[in-house]
Amino acid sequence: VESTFPCTITWAPISEFGFNRTGFISLAGSRPQAWACNAWARPISPPSRVTAEFNAMFCGLKGATDNPARARTRHNPVTRMLLPASEVVPCIIMVLAGITMGNTFEMDSIEQISGVRVKRQSLVNTAGLLPGIFTVFTLIPNFTYGGEALSVVDDIGRTVRLERPATRIVSLAPHVTENLFAAGIGHRVIGAVNYSDYPDEARRIPSVGGYDNFDIETILTLQPDLVVAWKEGNQFHQVERLMKLGLTVFVNEPNRLEDVASDIIRFGILGGREDEARTAAQEYIAGLSRLRNEYSGLEKVTVFYQVWPNPLITVTDRQIIGNVIRLCGGSNIFAGLGTPTPQVGKEAVLTENPDTIIASGMNEARPDWLDEWKQWSFLKATQYDNLFFIDPDIIQRHTTRILMGSRQMCEILEQARKNIGSVEQADPRYRLTAE
Repeated sequence: VESTFPCTITWAPISEFGFNRTGFISLAGSRPQAWACNAWARPISPPSRVTAEFNAMFCGLKGATDNPARARTRHNPVTRMLLPASEVVPCIIMVLAGITMGNTFEMDSIEQISGVRVKRQSLVNTAGLLPGIFTVFTLIPNFTYGGEALSVVDDIGRTVRLERPATRIVSLAPHVTENLFAAGIGHRVIGAVNYSDYPDEARRIPSVGGYDNFDIETILTLQPDLVVAWKEGNQFHQVERLMKLGLTVFVNEPNRLEDVASDIIRFGILGGREDEARTAAQEYIAGLSRLRNEYSGLEKVTVFYQVWPNPLITVTDRQIIGNVIRLCGGSNIFAGLGTPTPQVGKEAVLTENPDTIIASGMNEARPDWLDEWKQWSFLKATQYDNLFFIDPDIIQRHTTRILMGSRQMCEILEQARKNIGSVEQADPRYRLTAE
């Protein structure tokens, strides 16, 4: 809904609060005390978006959208605002702080308040109202007044703009969901793809399908003000369809370790939490620096990283795991291939004959297929007993947890160096090349 919403807002004394039959607190007494606005320009537009914005503006609440009685007022020009009884306390505090008996606040010019355009008509008894206005600004989270539009550039070079901080976000990748939480706006994610399971709060987010085949109709029903897509993982024709349907889409494609920090900061900007996001990003970058100083200068160890056995998939230096290998002093045998996650043949692996083979798989259990490399006795990784496993959740997701995976990768490569040294010390002729 993009039209201007004419609204009249009237504050009531506490005595006029009352419970209605739906279990919500209604700001109503002998006359309507607060109005949520329906779109005059588009009376058939879904009213829940408007009501949600109005509630977010004043108390960060979503009660009106959850009220089953709300549907009956779909075509009314204005609708009474309903607040969940369990969350009415912030509004009561606001009223107590600055609203005196009978004060009336009606707007008399067009202003932008937290993304909702309202029409100001008159202002009565201003002196009694000012403390209440102050309380609105200081007590209600994410309340903005007259702020500039938020703007960032996504990972395919598109400028993404929002008139106000995003409050209804859909995430189309598990790592995106995790980074939205790291940026301090995870509580605003209203839909996410399957396997969005970290932190624990993410498990309760409604699903919009799989990252490789999400449900567009479900996303449209959620009415998001921001969708964060994943270029490599999503079917891009679906992402393009969301754009054509008018949704604001940020396309994410982190391929370097430093990109995780950049993602968190940009998400924080779009959510109005830039300071919090920058703090999280700085902590992450500091962790990377410590690992780089500790391990990157060590003796090189050649590495084959196996994502999956059939087809046989690996990573290059254009993928974030390739960055981790280099950070830890490893040399990826397929670093220079053209795509981030190419398919390779077993013959190519045997020809390169790496010192170490590291696998991930689907979950925290070591995959059986990793030990299939033992059938080639001439492989150096087999001779040195350098077949290792890393939990994919901490190495394959482009999140701050990749610091944990990087630490484990570095420790694995240090162990590989020790294994190589032990074997060669026992028999210097033991270091073989591929047959």
